Amino acid sequence: MAIGLSVGFAEAWLQQAQIPGRGSVWLITLTLLSEGCALLALGLVQPWGEQVPRWIPFLGGRDVPPYAALVPAWIATALLTAFGVAFGIKIVRVLGGVEHDPSFPEGAAAWIMSASYVPMLAWGPLLGLATLAYHRRRSAGE
Repeated sequence: MAIGLSVGFAEAWLQQAQIPGRGSVWLITLTLLSEGCALLALGLVQPWGEQVPRWIPFLGGRDVPPYAALVPAWIATALLTAFGVAFGIKIVRVLGGVEHDPSFPEGAAAWIMSASYVPMLAWGPLLGLATLAYHRRRSAGE
């Protein structure tokens, strides 16, 4: 979408949002933020979430302070849960015909996009469970 593929969105809305163009910055930022949250989630369950890998200069081999992982994880949990609830409500309203949103794709594209985003609705609560498990695991070792 950031490079100009409409992927089901109305051309008028893409032009108004300046996609491709300046509006693509938001799409790329959102993608990078999502990737950061995914790496954070992996760090909660991988060994490198407790000890910095040895190959990283200056920090390799040191223990990761628990709150360096816990604070961003709880913030991400809150944000992803809030986004999931808001997006879930939006999907139901738009696909149910209660609301029309020109920024939402139409027809089959709306159903495909919605189906591909449904797993994201669980991301916040599941990240919260992983964060809680990380906290318990790290607290038990102290």
